[in-house]
Amino acid sequence: MKSQSASGLLHYLQSIPDPRGREGQRHSHVAMLATMVCATLCNFPGDAGVAQWIRLQPLEFWHTTACCGKQTG
Repeated sequence: MKSQSASGLLHYLQSIPDPRGREGQRHSHVAMLATMVCATLCNFPGDAGVAQWIRLQPLEFWHTTACCGKQTG
């Protein structure tokens, strides 16, 4: 995916309201939605599929995609 397309997706995902209360915001909702989209596109649909896809990614992936650490969205 071209970075322009990825940034467009992230921009779109930012427009989706976060339904969680403050207590349930451990991770950015944009990062969570992007993770679900990536897992589904990689043929890992559903809760179990997304969880499996997450476990298959190396730690470096999460650091380079800024899905770890401080929330930004």
